[in-house]
Amino acid sequence: AKHDTGNRRSRRLQGSAADDATEFLAALAFVCHMHLKQRDFVLSSDSVQGKMREIWQDKSSTLDDMSECLLRSTVGLLSRVGEDEYRFSHLTLQEYLAARYTVGVHGNDAKQLMDKLKPLQSAVSKDGLWNKEVSRFVAGMLKEDVFVQFCKLILEGDDETGSCCEIVQDFLNEREQSSQT
Repeated sequence: AKHDTGNRRSRRLQGSAADDATEFLAALAFVCHMHLKQRDFVLSSDSVQGKMREIWQDKSSTLDDMSECLLRSTVGLLSRVGEDEYRFSHLTLQEYLAARYTVGVHGNDAKQLMDKLKPLQSAVSKDGLWNKEVSRFVAGMLKEDVFVQFCKLILEGDDETGSCCEIVQDFLNEREQSSQT
C-alpha cells in the first residue's frame, strides 16, 4: 500500500544543493544567534528576511528554495514551534552553525572576530553570555595563527580580574578537546 506523505516528503540533497543547505543553515543560525539573539524565528519576518537576503545574494540556490526545502522537510534540524515560527532543534546546533558561519566570513581577521563575538563581555553582559558558546566553537575552528592573534587581543583587554586569562584558558581547553576527537 502506498502512503501519502503530503508536504512532509523529505528531499534528498546532493552535491552543491547539500552544500547550499549547509551554508543556508549556518547563515540562518548566524542571523538568529548573533543578530536577533534568540532561538525562535519567523523566517518571513522583515528582520530575518532582510539579513538573509544580504547574506544570501549571489548563491546558486534561491533563498526561497532553501527555505522551502529545509522548513518543509523532515530533516529534523529545524523544529516548528508556532504557526510560522521555527527554531533549531537544539541550541548547541544553532551555536555551532553560527560559529561555522562566523569563521567562514571573519575567520582570517582576529580583530573582526573580536568585534563580532565580544568575548570580553561574556561575564558582564547578556550579549556576551549569549555569544560565549559561539566564541568557544569559533576558537576551536580557527587556524593556528588567527587563534593566536585572537587570544592576544583578548589578553590585551585584561581588566586585572583574571577574566581574560580564564577566557583564553577556556579556548585553549576547547582546542585541545577538539583536536583529540
